[in-house]
Amino acid sequence: MNFRWQDSARRPSGSYQVLVIRNIVKRLWRSERGNVAVTFGLLALPLIMVGGLAIDYTRMTSAQTRLDKAADSAALAAVAQNAGTSPTLATRKSTGEQTFVQNATVGNNATYTYSVVVTQANLTLTAKATYTATVPLIFGNLIGMASTTISGSSSATSSLPPYIDVYLMIDTSGSMALGASQADIDQLMSKTGCAFACHDGSSSYWVNGKWTDSYGYAIANNISLRFQIVNQGIQNLIQVATQSNSPTPKIRLALYGFDVNLNQLATITYNFTQIQNNYPSTPSSSGESDGATHFNENITAMLNAVGTGGDGSTQATAKKLLIIATDGVQDPGRFWTWNLPYRAQVDVLDTSFCKTAASKNVSVGFVHTPYLPMAWDWGYNATLGMPSQHGGSGTRDDDVEPMLRACAGNLYLKASDTQGIKDAFVKIFQNFSSPRITN
Repeated sequence: MNFRWQDSARRPSGSYQVLVIRNIVKRLWRSERGNVAVTFGLLALPLIMVGGLAIDYTRMTSAQTRLDKAADSAALAAVAQNAGTSPTLATRKSTGEQTFVQNATVGNNATYTYSVVVTQANLTLTAKATYTATVPLIFGNLIGMASTTISGSSSATSSLPPYIDVYLMIDTSGSMALGASQADIDQLMSKTGCAFACHDGSSSYWVNGKWTDSYGYAIANNISLRFQIVNQGIQNLIQVATQSNSPTPKIRLALYGFDVNLNQLATITYNFTQIQNNYPSTPSSSGESDGATHFNENITAMLNAVGTGGDGSTQATAKKLLIIATDGVQDPGRFWTWNLPYRAQVDVLDTSFCKTAASKNVSVGFVHTPYLPMAWDWGYNATLGMPSQHGGSGTRDDDVEPMLRACAGNLYLKASDTQGIKDAFVKIFQNFSSPRITN
């Protein structure tokens, strides 16, 4: 907020001036020199006038200081953002006026008039409080000045919360069945020999009286998988959005999943129950073609669904945020295990779409759930463990973070553990919606 303070410098009080004059008069009266009467006559009236005017000046500056503070308080109160309220401009004006009156205790029979004007331009509120006061003078009457007029003003600004549309693009490929933490991976490894709980329909594990695949084994043994923790992160975001939408809804959410195809799970809505009822229930099965991560093939359709972002002043011109939860790796399908030329396509996502998003005024955030080090896995070593294909000095895996970070900036968040994934969606949203210093 910007506002103007008018602080008067401290000055001697009127009683102090009177005391000084009184002492001078006493000294003159007690003088034994012959010209006392003449000197006293010449000096007494000017000294009394100077002292009297000093008293009047103090009355005036005291009134102005109090009225300046009242104007400051009124302007600030009129644009204040109080949680749980969404006052109209008329209500804000009334609040500013009441605040002015409560603080305008000028005394000395002074009278004043005031006004508070509140305006809104897009998302910016501006309040200006002005006043004019008449202060009676005591000694000013001797020179034909019965009162003096003072005036002042104060302005304050604040920004209203914008309308925001958040689109969630969640990786639902087989890689999201990776254990959520190192402990989960270790538990899977000890039983299945694989860090992934593959939902492939096999019958390899006897669980609760029936044969199931490694995914069924993980669920039965409370092994947390990445997609489950991602859903908890979405739920945390819903809680924050729900609180922010009271009393005036301004945040909408949409949910999409992607693997081989882009799947709309819930359209943009204020009704978050639709989101909660359509969380991705399981990752795609791990077959030759299904369960792949076709991000590059689907991102154009996703951007078309998001549309163009605005300034947030209305729902029709909402700000747009696309949050992508992924390990950041493009995967053509499991046939790369035997069709060797396709191994080169297991690589970091093509982030050139970021320029297109920026041109449409759409902000991109990444919840990056990276692969944990798997140097023991032959498939990892044959793909992500291979040298960079983008001019980097490390591996393809080393390329993922810097390329995603370059796309998203402060909306990139690396979430390597359970708590990090749970918190990631909220943190990205807060980074997007929080005010930032521009100059």
